Amino acid sequence: MADGESLNKAKDNNKNEEKTASKNVKTATNQLVVIDKNKEKNKLYNLFLFFLIFSIIGWICETAYTSIQLGLTKRGFLLGPYCPIYGCGATMLIIALSYMEKGNVSHKYLKIFVGCMIVFTLFEYITGYALEALFKIRCWDYPNDFMNINGRVSLLYCFMWGLAGILFTKLLYPLYKKGCKALDKLNFTTKKAIVYMCAFVFILDIILSCIKYLS
Repeated sequence: MADGESLNKAKDNNKNEEKTASKNVKTATNQLVVIDKNKEKNKLYNLFLFFLIFSIIGWICETAYTSIQLGLTKRGFLLGPYCPIYGCGATMLIIALSYMEKGNVSHKYLKIFVGCMIVFTLFEYITGYALEALFKIRCWDYPNDFMNINGRVSLLYCFMWGLAGILFTKLLYPLYKKGCKALDKLNFTTKKAIVYMCAFVFILDIILSCIKYLS
């Protein structure tokens, strides 16, 4: 009888240990899922913040370039100091470069140059067409450039997009990675609040700008 009781106790103890171990595994798994989700969100937050930063840098460069030629002028469709076409271009390049870094990509700079020429020229044409169709405005025009298409894109600026892709890869992408490391030092909740606030301001700017040009 004593042996039977001992065996039953041993079985009960084993069952309790298995349940405890199972709970610990589930808890650890849930914690890993939360960490992974936060990690992915953190990457998206960084990408959005740098989208805004490069949009502002693009606006500054556009405004400075145009002001030198024509006098003080404000560039861009939005009311605020943004040129989202530059932010979108930078974001696409960042995503492409991050994938390239994961694998051994041959002829990296040639692919970047040709890819930027094709993708960004197409993106510029579509954006220009959309602005004209929806709001009846032209933010850029190349009617006198060699091999231009409806004044929205030209061979010269097609080449410039390719060159910009190379310069971004060599100069700005390393700064982007350093900037991400600096942003990662921020408290996650604080960064989330900053991103939400910036997104609210940016979306509000888009809405007000659309109302302005449609009215």
